[in-house]
Amino acid sequence: MVALLAAAALVDPWGLLRVTTLRWAVVSTAIAVAAVAVAVGGYRPRLPRPVAAVGVGTLALVGVATVLADDRATALVGHPRRNLGLLAWVGFAAATAVGAALPWRPRIVGAAVTAAGLAITAGAAADLAGWSPGGADFAGGRVGGLSGQPAYLGSLALLVGVAAAG
Repeated sequence: MVALLAAAALVDPWGLLRVTTLRWAVVSTAIAVAAVAVAVGGYRPRLPRPVAAVGVGTLALVGVATVLADDRATALVGHPRRNLGLLAWVGFAAATAVGAALPWRPRIVGAAVTAAGLAITAGAAADLAGWSPGGADFAGGRVGGLSGQPAYLGSLALLVGVAAAG
């Protein structure tokens, strides 16, 4: 694992090329560190039962699909072309649990949403200006920004926009 991360860092130190996984390695490491810090700090996730049930059900279904898949390795780790693997879904669940365990601080959440919105906007503006921070070009000049895919950029902008409006 260390050799894989080191190779990705040497080839693409900023994790901007679409062929490397350094971005996901950084995100996964941050989630894992946050989950350990939350567990050591004695915090417990406070998710509503329906949300927890949907999360557990989703992980169970994705786990079964991974076991039954023809290509289990890809089902486990995903594929760089829009396919998330089981590990990504476990990471999403861990991030959700960490967020639900932390004491609610509306100002911190507001600042985080604002920072995310600024980063999304800066990446999209750079893409419009001709520099593709995600390392990808799309037909018709569509903008992908830091999300890499135009569809992901739209989804992310919608989520952050709704959170910012809240």
